[in-house]
Amino acid sequence: MATKEHKWEFYQDKAGKHRWRRIASNGNVIGASSQGYVTPKDCRNNAILNGYPVPPPPTV
Repeated sequence: MATKEHKWEFYQDKAGKHRWRRIASNGNVIGASSQGYVTPKDCRNNAILNGYPVPPPPTV
């Protein structure tokens, strides 16, 4: 379960691929992308599938 204490990092690896990692409040990495992504959007979409918080859509 995601909490406010978790920190999400998005970065590029040495090969230039986009990756993410989830860090607990104690500094331990508790999740990370298993592959590099060509675009930041693809990386973010994978993070969303793994619990990255998404703001709710605007109401009309």
